[in-house]
Amino acid sequence: MKMRKVWFCLLITLAVLMGLSGCETKSSVTAVKNGVIDLRSWDFNRGGTLTLNGEWEFYWSHLLEPKDFHSNNSLPGAYYIKVPAPWANTKVNEKNLTSTGYGTYKLNIKIDESERGTYKAVYIPEVRSAYKLWINGDLLATSGTVGKNRKEMVAQNLPKIVVFKVESNEIQIIMQVSNFYQKAGGIWREISLGDYDRISAKSRNRIALDLFVAGSLIIMGFYYLGIYFLRKKEQSALFFGILCTSMGFVSFLYGEIYLIQVFPALNWEWFIKMNYIGVLISLVAFLKFVHSLFPDEFSRYVIRINELVSLAFGVVVIATPALIHNKAFDFFQALMVADAIYVMIVFVLAMKRKRDGAVIACSGGTIVVLTTINDMLYNSSIIHTGDITAYGIFTFLLSQSFVLSKKYSNAFNAVEELSVEIVQTQKEVIFTLGEIAETRSKETGNHVKRVAEYSKLLALKYGLSADEAELIKLAAPMHDIGKVAISDTILNKPGKLTPEEFEIMKTHSAIGYEMLKHSNRPIIKAAAIITLQHHEKYNGKGYPQGLKGEEIHLYGRITAVADVFDALASERVYKKAWELDKILELFEKERGEHFDPKLIDIFFHNLDDFVEIKNKYTD
Repeated sequence: MKMRKVWFCLLITLAVLMGLSGCETKSSVTAVKNGVIDLRSWDFNRGGTLTLNGEWEFYWSHLLEPKDFHSNNSLPGAYYIKVPAPWANTKVNEKNLTSTGYGTYKLNIKIDESERGTYKAVYIPEVRSAYKLWINGDLLATSGTVGKNRKEMVAQNLPKIVVFKVESNEIQIIMQVSNFYQKAGGIWREISLGDYDRISAKSRNRIALDLFVAGSLIIMGFYYLGIYFLRKKEQSALFFGILCTSMGFVSFLYGEIYLIQVFPALNWEWFIKMNYIGVLISLVAFLKFVHSLFPDEFSRYVIRINELVSLAFGVVVIATPALIHNKAFDFFQALMVADAIYVMIVFVLAMKRKRDGAVIACSGGTIVVLTTINDMLYNSSIIHTGDITAYGIFTFLLSQSFVLSKKYSNAFNAVEELSVEIVQTQKEVIFTLGEIAETRSKETGNHVKRVAEYSKLLALKYGLSADEAELIKLAAPMHDIGKVAISDTILNKPGKLTPEEFEIMKTHSAIGYEMLKHSNRPIIKAAAIITLQHHEKYNGKGYPQGLKGEEIHLYGRITAVADVFDALASERVYKKAWELDKILELFEKERGEHFDPKLIDIFFHNLDDFVEIKNKYTD
């Protein structure tokens, strides 16, 4: 696959995901300035939703309520803080705010008089790590319990849609926020305002898409784990399955944080721990997967280092509160950046050496790097595109799923080609062995060809399937393989055999059967039956077992007709070829005696086809 095609497919996938998620920059007529945003010229019907980004009024170390404010006036000690952004980036009295603490945000929104009486909605995303929200003096939303210290507060992170009625031409939003659990607190994500239908539609789209991504990853993970459990040699399937499953699980803990919404009473801190553990497992599984794809370019020592560091950090995550392991994660992120650089080098080397799947891996890896850079800039409030690393990773994993599928497809094609080759080789070996046996008795290779074709024709006309008829055709050439054990003096005697010589000749059926009976291969098993029973007679007077009627296997009855017809119609060392009329006379006489009556009827009804085969493979 050419590089341009790969990039086109991956970028289209990423663009579709970003478009569906609504990651595009949201509309904003103006930024919030000094705690106020003027939306009197904003048309909610045509403009859709907008983001309340800018300078919110902020009171550090104060938990204020609407009753503490007179009208919309500011209180002493007000500062202006950038939203969205962690408050640790803000200076108060020439000092940076600490990552832990509490404060109150306030925003005044001026709105057109025509909007009075309408219902609006505010989308509250991730706020670290507890908040209370008032709109126009009414307490409309809480997440966790706001407190002035760790003992007082309960952390929780639940994105919410808050609906309210516009009662005047001014909207006041007051939000208390406290954080004693994470490395940075405050309003980290964009708060959106708009009509309820549009806000809820965007939220539903985000949830649906994130669930689709998470669900797809888990399904892919289970699929490849299933491949591994069915075929333990597929190490790449094992690591890719673990990677997809763990990333899917992390996706349920990230974004809209679905598991917390399903189980809101559970300890929030344990969700954070599970998220980190999922990331650790994903990292190690990812590195092992890349190593399985490109073992010559990827050093095992890198995996060993990451396993040890991940294990150590996992212990820290489990044993310490979120505030501590959140800060420790910065060091782990440095390792992840180093890993990303190393993996990209591996991809480039593999691509340079023209390894299979390297172009797709390098392209997908580049997209992950670009989306990660986007999120770093977004989390630093430099751009406002939204979190898209999850979609970049999904695109990468989708591309790698294609690589593995291509690998397995190539393997299956190789197996199919090898199977065909084995069957063809088996056919040639069987036919050659049949020729060897006939050549010893001064007969030509065309005898086994004609017997094979006669047998297939009889089988098809009898009503057997094409596959079973083909099986009989492939096995029939072995009918006299036991003759290799008969001496040349008997095999090539020009006259009639003595009774003693004939008894020795008859042993070739049992000898051939003993040679073939141990095989489990369908063709050889069929050949063993034919070898043993093709001299049995329908009246029970044949050899070696004296079987009668349908006690004789159909394969043996079919080959008996084919073999006798060709033997009579061909010249041998002990006789001349018979005329066709004489052969037909004998067959009519031996109907129900030597031969199965139904097969003789089929022979006569399709005589022209038998003659055509005889002429086609004439000696």
